Amino acid sequence: TTTTTTTRERGSNVQRMWLMSVLGVGWGWGVVLGGAAVVDGGDLNFSKTTCRVRKGTSLLVYNRVPKAGSTTMLAHLEKAVLSENGSKKFDVLPIRATNNFKGDGIRAKVRDPNWLSSLEDYVIEEYSGRRPMFIHGHFMFMKFERFQQRVGRGLDVEYINMLRHPVSKIISQYQYLQSSARGNKRDQLYIEKDVTLDMCVEAIANSEVGRPSLEKEDNDKLPCDGSFIIRSSQWRYFCGYDRVCFMQDPTEGVEQAKQNILNNFAFVGLLEELELSYRALETLFPQFFTIEHRIEEESRQNVNKEKYIVSASTRKHLMKWLDESGEMDFYHFAAAIFWDKITCIMSRYWRTAHIREDFGVLNEG
Repeated sequence: TTTTTTTRERGSNVQRMWLMSVLGVGWGWGVVLGGAAVVDGGDLNFSKTTCRVRKGTSLLVYNRVPKAGSTTMLAHLEKAVLSENGSKKFDVLPIRATNNFKGDGIRAKVRDPNWLSSLEDYVIEEYSGRRPMFIHGHFMFMKFERFQQRVGRGLDVEYINMLRHPVSKIISQYQYLQSSARGNKRDQLYIEKDVTLDMCVEAIANSEVGRPSLEKEDNDKLPCDGSFIIRSSQWRYFCGYDRVCFMQDPTEGVEQAKQNILNNFAFVGLLEELELSYRALETLFPQFFTIEHRIEEESRQNVNKEKYIVSASTRKHLMKWLDESGEMDFYHFAAAIFWDKITCIMSRYWRTAHIREDFGVLNEG
């Protein structure tokens, strides 16, 4: 019999395991936790994931998923740029979707191979070599192989990201686009100002097609363009710029995104577990993320205040469409890897830290 474990249940299991380790409770039990086996004797078997500390990272790439906590993450990371003596610990390079990758550039066609090649050239040009570099922007996954070839083969390039529950993300993104401060983006996506998400989803559900599509539909009867629901899929940020990442059938693209998250991403956090995600980043990348600037839930940034209640019917429609688009499958896959890594970090680092504290208390006086 197969038992389905929710993300929150995995979190509860992890917290219980952490408490047992801190309290010194025996490990003579076995349980499967988010795909990582906890077996008798306390040995953890992580066949496809690792929680190795990356102290030697030269380039840390954060291809930010929109509306998934990236603004909060950056606000805290920027506080950690300077050391106690005022010197820079690492450089920060924002990547804009423009022809010159800066805020004053002209909007570019980011799927253009020339833009992708120029992006890597831009990073190579800006990399000083004196300090590690952190780059971030709303772009799809791409491997910075030429960076390693031209700057130095021994340099480590690592990738991180954050995810959010797909239904919550769509609700937040719609209200973000609809807010008064985002009029230009609202116009680009054909969302009328006074059309709520309930109205938008109901109109799409009652249309002839009955669901949103990847491409914008030429239908002047709809009060909104539902294609953003499909185009906003988080898995596309992990799939990359290959043709399969932009096809109507998501099967191949989702599979490629899964392989990339397994093989190329050092860590992918969850907005629903923001504090835990940041603490994991502190452990894995201590030169970039510091305890002094740890994230707390009340310190979240860029939270849209123009919120309204979204009906259960709308949420059900969104869940169904996101499931059909491969988004739910990818999110659950990524969440399982998240808990694998958290369990690994707890076992290898955090539990050891608690043991050291015990020795410290015993040796006081």
